[in-house]
Amino acid sequence: EKELAYLRFLMELVGAHHFDQFDGQDIGSKSIERIYNSDHLRKLIGNNVSSFFVLLGIARILKLKSKIPGLSNALKESMKSQLGFKSQLVALPITILADLRWLAEQSGMTELESLVAELTT
Repeated sequence: EKELAYLRFLMELVGAHHFDQFDGQDIGSKSIERIYNSDHLRKLIGNNVSSFFVLLGIARILKLKSKIPGLSNALKESMKSQLGFKSQLVALPITILADLRWLAEQSGMTELESLVAELTT
């Protein structure tokens, strides 16, 4: 039942069309690779920043360290390119701070560390 709930959540988050190719195959690792694809992450953070942070939270909880570069690069690019990006973050739930802090620590990116410091002051 947990797996079914997880699958429904993923389908709602990224869209059912991402699962069309699987046809009964192992969805777990393939869907994670597709969902955490760098191009997908950049599009997601540009279109739906809260969904990006759901994926970041999942990555932290599941300790998906291999996804850190893609997540941190997408966030870094958005910080540079999107006007008012920080104000979007302020509107999100405070729980994103733990995820951001984890990403900053794991990636070692000073830009993310500065962002966390700015959001917590």
